[in-house]
Formats: sequence, C-alpha cells, structure tokens
Amino acid sequence: YCLATACVMSTAILWAFLIGNFCAIVASMDKHPARFRGAMDDLNSMLSESDLDPELCVRVRDYFSHSRNLMRTRDYHELDALMSAGLRGEVAGVVSETWLEKVWYFRSSSKAFMRELSMLMGPLMFAPFETVDAGASLLIIQRGLVMLGGRMLTRGDHVGHEFIVVRDEERVALDAERGVVDSRVSPSALTYVEVLELRQEDLLALFPLFPEEAARVTTASRWLVMKIALLKWAKAKLARERADAQRAPG
Repeated sequence: YCLATACVMSTAILWAFLIGNFCAIVASMDKHPARFRGAMDDLNSMLSESDLDPELCVRVRDYFSHSRNLMRTRDYHELDALMSAGLRGEVAGVVSETWLEKVWYFRSSSKAFMRELSMLMGPLMFAPFETVDAGASLLIIQRGLVMLGGRMLTRGDHVGHEFIVVRDEERVALDAERGVVDSRVSPSALTYVEVLELRQEDLLALFPLFPEEAARVTTASRWLVMKIALLKWAKAKLARERADAQRAPG
C-alpha cells in the first residue's frame, strides 16, 4: 500500500512538473500577447480608479486595443539598440529606406544618410478623426487611412514634408511654430493610423555629418518657403480683389 501511494504521488508530481514546463514554453513562445494583456489590465485598473466619463473610457480602451502592433514595434526598437551601429543601420534601411525615398528631397541621397534617417524614426499612432500631426515632424503612414485635401493617403504615403523649413532671419517670416503655414485642410485620420515619425531636430543633427544632403534639404526648404509665401500673397490678393468687388457700386 505504501509503495502504491508513493508511486501515485511521484507520478502526480512528475505530471504537474511536465504540465508546468509545457505551459511555460508555450507562454514564452510569443511574449507580446502577454505584455499586451498586462497593459490592458493596468489600463482597466487605472480607468476604474479614475473619475472619467464612460464615453471617454470606451475611447481609451478602444485606442489601446488597436495599439497591439504599436507596442510590438516599440519592442523591436529595443532589440535594435542591442545591435551594432552598422547592423542596426542595415536593418533600419531595409525597413524604412523605400518609404523615405518617396519624399522628393531625400531622393538620390547616399545610402549612409538614408540608413541614419531610418534609425531615427519612431512609431506613433493616431485615433480616428484626430489631426495627423506631430509638430515639426515627417510622418510616414504604416497602417490606416488619412484624408488630406480630398486625397486618400495610405501605407507608404507621408504627411508633413514641410517639416524641413527652419525659422531663419534670412528666410521669409512665417507665423506658425513649425516655421511653415499651410492653410489647406489638415490631414485627418479616418481609421486608427500608425506612422513612423522623423523629427526635425534629429534631421538637423545629421547635417554636419552629411554636407551634401544638408545642402539639398536646405535648398528644398527655401523653395518651400518661397512657395508658401507666394500662396499667401496670392490668397491675400484674391481676398482684396473680392472685397473691392463687393464695395464697388452695382
């Protein structure tokens, strides 16, 4: 009897050990779902303890439920930091270089410059009906739909190409903090939109290392300033003409 009991207990312990190890292996095969569920649990705890409007809570939960891929991308950026500079540049270039080449003033840039730009880009996400704008930044769409001036922008398209315009006493004085004014309709997210962001300050920091590309981008920024100034002048002139026509006797 004692021998049978010992065998049963040993078998039960062994079985529990095997099941535990099997579950651990399965759980470690993809850690991202577990981290996402943990983030959602933390979010639910935060919302339950806060005095937020129920409709706002629904929107926040919906945003986080769509942020699974964004969280995964940010985890991958942590892996990039473990690579050597050269290898990190090659990987980033494969991922982002094709999209950066769609920006007209980055075309014909050196491979090294494009790799550096790719490494500086970080992920962002916008909710439906939000303005797709991150200040002085270039945004390249990864997922979702954006409406801009009657055009539908999708994966690979970009917004904010005028982010290269820098306030300078030698240039046209503009009123916006970004150094550029575009009175056309702002880009608006139609769905949840994931983008890669390149900030103006990060681009400017590369200029001393890449003088040829810096000269090309500077020329493009001056052309943009001139274009915007001409558009503003034309609109002001048209407004004056309309006002004069309304004041003129019938």
